Amino acid sequence: MSKTLIIAEKPDQAKTYYVPLLEKISGEKFTLKNGFLESQSYYITWFFGHLLGELMPDEYDPKFKEWIIENLPIIPDEMTYKYKGTSQQKQGQIIISLCKESQEIICGTDPDREGQGIFDTFINFYQINKPMRRLWATSLTATDLEKAWTNMKKIEAYKNLSLARALRTESDWLVGMNATRAYSIVAKARLPIGRVLTSTLALIVKRDQEVENYKESFFYQLKGTWGGLSFSYFDENGTKFENKTSLEGIKLEVEDKLFSICSFKNERKAENPPKPFNLPDLQKEANKKLGFALDKTLELAQKLYEKKLTTYPRTDSPYLPESDLSEYHKLVRKAATENEAALLRPETEVPSCVKNTESPHTALIITGERGALNGDEANLYELIRSRFVCSFFRARTYVQYDLEINEDTGKKFRAVVRKDIDSGFRKMYKDEEKEDGVEDAPFEIEESLLRQKREKIVSLTVLQTKKTKPKYYTGASLITAMQTCGRALQNEEARKMLSETKGIGTPATQAGYPKSLQESEYITDKNGSYISTLKGRKLIEGIAPDLKSPELTAEWELKLKLVEQGKLSGEDYRKEIHQYVNEIIVGAKQRVGKININIAEKTNFICPNCRGMIVLKRWGYECENKGKCDFSIGYMFCEKNLSDKQIETLLTKGETAIIKGFVSKKNGNKFDSKLAIIEEQGKKRVSFKFA
Repeated sequence: MSKTLIIAEKPDQAKTYYVPLLEKISGEKFTLKNGFLESQSYYITWFFGHLLGELMPDEYDPKFKEWIIENLPIIPDEMTYKYKGTSQQKQGQIIISLCKESQEIICGTDPDREGQGIFDTFINFYQINKPMRRLWATSLTATDLEKAWTNMKKIEAYKNLSLARALRTESDWLVGMNATRAYSIVAKARLPIGRVLTSTLALIVKRDQEVENYKESFFYQLKGTWGGLSFSYFDENGTKFENKTSLEGIKLEVEDKLFSICSFKNERKAENPPKPFNLPDLQKEANKKLGFALDKTLELAQKLYEKKLTTYPRTDSPYLPESDLSEYHKLVRKAATENEAALLRPETEVPSCVKNTESPHTALIITGERGALNGDEANLYELIRSRFVCSFFRARTYVQYDLEINEDTGKKFRAVVRKDIDSGFRKMYKDEEKEDGVEDAPFEIEESLLRQKREKIVSLTVLQTKKTKPKYYTGASLITAMQTCGRALQNEEARKMLSETKGIGTPATQAGYPKSLQESEYITDKNGSYISTLKGRKLIEGIAPDLKSPELTAEWELKLKLVEQGKLSGEDYRKEIHQYVNEIIVGAKQRVGKININIAEKTNFICPNCRGMIVLKRWGYECENKGKCDFSIGYMFCEKNLSDKQIETLLTKGETAIIKGFVSKKNGNKFDSKLAIIEEQGKKRVSFKFA
């Protein structure tokens, strides 16, 4: 008897969710076979994510092995794929044999563009022509899976989504391959370029320049106490001023005046607890709280998911579906500590994190299962658990008072104070960053009593505050920048699109870009901060503006949305991309001689060996008289990543302070030492100086 085949995206999805679903629907039991499960009426098998990857240019034509500008652009007539490896090919052979034996095929991959692409690429690779349906399940709970199974549509209903996914993949390949080759040829250096890669690099370069060009500056506020509350002078521009002298003049003018209430407003407000994590927010929190790199957090979250301790990690949603509210209430009560349980809201209430959305995934939460964890896994699990439980805490409720006082000349001062009714989740989760200009009320605010007062402002002072210096990007702040980079775009439609798509990259891919940028020598990781190298800056300085702007992503997404809606044909989209690829090549040719990646940046340091100038290269510092003088010091020294400051101290003072964490080349042991410039056989070089 011919059977129905359902293909999941990964083994866990098949075994954990689809087997119980089909056993309940069919009343049949499944037997585990080699690479699939079988019952009387069904086969269940799985991909391992992407089994197939795009061919490289020289696999289309051997002439592309040679990187010359005359061979560009590279535009295959049709995108072709191959297996990524032996294990993928082995599973692919199992899947294709099951496809041939089945009367119907059901796509059970993740309900998004990427999940659709994994299925489509395989089906098209083998040109399979059988009846197909799509299981579009945004929630994998038993109830929601059954609903999704009942409401399955024929695969043809998703043809525009499939086309948009294919065009997106094709666009990234065409632009990445052609731009990388064109600019590498022009610059005579290997320069990987990609839509998201170079946009992310541009963000880092821009921030580095802001840090380096920062000039110390201040703002000023005129503050004092009236009626036991802190008040600030304000005008139509707010409470912060650039001119200190003018505020000192106002201080002299009003310090003996009598002030009284001219405006009294109060409003009851609520502050909801933070929602459960999506992947980007988990990566940011783990980077800040645990010091984990972005890719490490994703790796650990995947392990927790595979151990069935947490839900699917590659999610962009912080929301949970309404259909499972009662189950979530039970789960948080099971997971909460005694102190946490006292803050949980009643089971009759709906937290702000429970909301049906169009996202294919739910928030990242615990499952309630138990399992063995190592230290890092346990720490990440606790972050996920505590955030999930916190999302079901009572909201903080308070009264906010907006008060204004004035005197006869019309000068006004403002106070914004809050008085808690119920601290709610804030009893356990203190606010890390206090809202600017808002104070906690030190006593009960009585309007009638305040309106009776007519008195001077005491302790009137002009306060000077240093403006915040921009900071180098960390893993956490870079993720935020990638998500919000569209806000700086001039094009309103592009801004809106990047807001909808949550910036550049996806939750599943954003963590990989810092690592790719480091491998390309575009950035370095210095004590958890990402800083661009000379190579990275030269690339951003030299390439065409559109290749480093998030606006390219926005333009593509706008057009792909039209493709999904059936308003733009694939043929027309391809024509535009092919035209754009040709423009990339023309633009690169115009930059011949203008991009010198290997150029050295001059410094103010003197070579201790020959008294020439020291220059900065992307790998470290060396004498400008290379060939005649061999003095140099790289960022990496005995497996220790040195900072610019440490090297500059060495070059100016002759030695550093003790540096920890060198690794012996002889035995691999770690040791601590100073670095010093020593003389040996008439030449200066860098060596260790032990205490």
